[in-house]
Amino acid sequence: VALVRSHQAFILETLEKYVDIVFCNESEAKELLGLSPSEACTALSKVCEVAVVTMSEKGSWAQKGEEKCYTPAFDVVTVDTTGAGDFYASGFLHGYLNHASIEKCAWIGTLVASYVVKRIGAEIPPPVWEEIRMRIEEGE
Repeated sequence: VALVRSHQAFILETLEKYVDIVFCNESEAKELLGLSPSEACTALSKVCEVAVVTMSEKGSWAQKGEEKCYTPAFDVVTVDTTGAGDFYASGFLHGYLNHASIEKCAWIGTLVASYVVKRIGAEIPPPVWEEIRMRIEEGE
């Protein structure tokens, strides 16, 4: 958050000129724009093609053009949040690169993040990845 505060103008200029997809958490969005997560998501989607604002256990907002969605977090026992944002982004991008809707992308991101927060560290074992893959294919 301190980084966003001290480089706000540079970040906004960089987003507008060079960034197609932006991910930020609610604290970063608040510091950057002074808006609620939902409002920040909309504002960022006008600068970047796709905007995502994550809110930990409160879910996330994602928007591309006029397509906007709220995705609640999965109800899991959180042990460690290390890697949660990165895994959310990886799941979201997996959906995006496979031409899924923004809603489906956010759901996949939420699903993948829900697995990493249930364990210590930022590693998901291979058998768990197989379970994640199956859930994505089933779309549950």
